Amino acid sequence: MVFDIGMLTPLGGVLMIPIVTGNPLLYVTAILTGSFITAFMLGLLKKTVGD
Repeated sequence: MVFDIGMLTPLGGVLMIPIVTGNPLLYVTAILTGSFITAFMLGLLKKTVGD
């Protein structure tokens, strides 16, 4: 979308890097950015369970 990267499959992931239409490096950057943002938000929003 932002990087004008296309995907020939309905789902993505690391295994789909060889068939990315566009710049594969930007595709990997988008995956890593999304993973880090998700991990950060989960760390902020997750409630601790008391024993």
